[in-house]
Amino acid sequence: MEDNDKLKYIRHNLVQGFGIPIVLLHGWGGSRASFQALEKNMIESGHTVITVDFAGFGQSEAPPSSWGIYDYANSVKVLFDNLDYGEYYVVGHSFGGRVGIILGKDPRVKKLILCSAAGLKPRRSIRYYFKVWSYKLKKKMGISSKNAGSSDYKKLSPQMKEVFVRVVNQYLNEEAKQITANTLIVWGKLDDTTPLYMAKKLHKKIKGSGLIVLDNAGHYSYMQHQAKFAAIAREFFRQYRDIF
Repeated sequence: MEDNDKLKYIRHNLVQGFGIPIVLLHGWGGSRASFQALEKNMIESGHTVITVDFAGFGQSEAPPSSWGIYDYANSVKVLFDNLDYGEYYVVGHSFGGRVGIILGKDPRVKKLILCSAAGLKPRRSIRYYFKVWSYKLKKKMGISSKNAGSSDYKKLSPQMKEVFVRVVNQYLNEEAKQITANTLIVWGKLDDTTPLYMAKKLHKKIKGSGLIVLDNAGHYSYMQHQAKFAAIAREFFRQYRDIF
């Protein structure tokens, strides 16, 4: 598929304000509606804000089953081309953070907030490897494994299940080292989906990055502490020079 064709798989909403546009990228299973509070805050602060629905979510149609994380990132890059602002700030949560890690290498992305970003290779327990072995054995023996897979996986169509498997098995450890955007990492201390050790690993990999850990917050810290997260974002985007 040509990159320009990917534009039809990403719906967006743009509210015109001032300065470099802030692009908000939602997590897996979410939509641009999940950023409603942050969008409102940024708009009231005078910013231009762009929210998107990734392919297969919100108002966007499902992509081909062959899609992976780079297709999602390229769909955002094509949107950048189409809007032609030249420079962008990006906020990516969870799956949107995966996309953000890839976009962080794009010279047009000047500032990047990664909030509980997925994409790093996780630590695995012996129990995990036993479950994988057990699943493969049952599959080989023709035994049904109806309960296999995460809750996110089970809710998907067969087409999107193929996309999901491809996305979650693409690790971005090396891509994180290549980020050139001025990056701020914001994490919930109690996050059990993308645990805090991942934030610390990202912080080490991304040169010059900052790290803010929010107490009493989990995977959705930007929703659980809306005012605090918005204040952090406003301060980070207010300054036009590196602050770390």
